[in-house]
Amino acid sequence: MTEADDTSRPVAVKFTWSDYSQKNLAARVEELKARDAPRPLSQEIRIIQFLRGVASRAGFVLPAFYMFAGASAIAQEPSIPYPRRVQASAAEQSGLATIALACRAIFDASSGQLIVSRCRVAGRG
Repeated sequence: MTEADDTSRPVAVKFTWSDYSQKNLAARVEELKARDAPRPLSQEIRIIQFLRGVASRAGFVLPAFYMFAGASAIAQEPSIPYPRRVQASAAEQSGLATIALACRAIFDASSGQLIVSRCRVAGRG
């Protein structure tokens, strides 16, 4: 065995590091601020986003509409006992309130969100 083949010699490892976070902090802050800035949307994208919002709210409105329609059908029926008519009337009002709030969330101009008047494409709306 030769001296070159000897693997039992100790090996020295030297670790060095730098604190780059202090040096680059201002640049990183500006980069992260730029990522959070809202991107401007084209009219077509705004329409798609509006329709996605309408579709998501339709998931709330459709069951409320069924409850409203069913409760309206039996709320005025004289053969139904009075406690059941009161219960149907309460369900009718609850369904109507849910429908009204969902429609307001979609079409309210004071909310500043994507509303119908802002989503018209020039020449198409």
